[in-house]
Amino acid sequence: MANNTSTGISIENEFLDARFAEIREKLLDLSRRNPLINFKHSKSGTRYIRVVDEVPEFLLKRFYEGSMEFTPLPDIEAEPSDEKSDHFQLSLKAMKSPEIDSDYIRALNNEALERQDSIQYQEELIQAERSLRDELRNEMGMPALQSAANLNLRTHAKIHGFNPSYELSNEIGADHHEDDLMQCLLTPGRVTQTEPEHVLVWTG
Repeated sequence: MANNTSTGISIENEFLDARFAEIREKLLDLSRRNPLINFKHSKSGTRYIRVVDEVPEFLLKRFYEGSMEFTPLPDIEAEPSDEKSDHFQLSLKAMKSPEIDSDYIRALNNEALERQDSIQYQEELIQAERSLRDELRNEMGMPALQSAANLNLRTHAKIHGFNPSYELSNEIGADHHEDDLMQCLLTPGRVTQTEPEHVLVWTG
């Protein structure tokens, strides 16, 4: 009688093990139907957002502890981060010297226009300074600023101090590596149009 009971328990355990194995296989689909395995990147894809310039370990920690939001690249009109350096600012100050004959100094000293149309005066002064900054960027070997009509996202990211590579490092090297925002290689308008099903984090 005891043998029959043991045999019955053994058969039941084997049945349960087989059922659990079947369920596990369904939960973990290793076929090409699983989009996390059979995944193709697309520049126009809206089902996922790829993260750049973040630390994977910190992202995982924040996912467990709370919530995070995607953050886009700065607006195309935002002041470039690489122009805020001391070296650039000192060089720009030198180029603005009244002793140098330049379009900027001529625009600055256009008192007649300032009296006649102060708005146009400010516009021309801003444009002259932008031309001066672009000239300095070229002299210092810095990448040309991007425009909305001809935007290179990787160059735009570098100008504002972000590493555009999708291969992430585990070294914390910037303040934004420890905030609650996930940096992505998208413009502000593109982020609002994207409703991702997946967040892609690739480590090299």
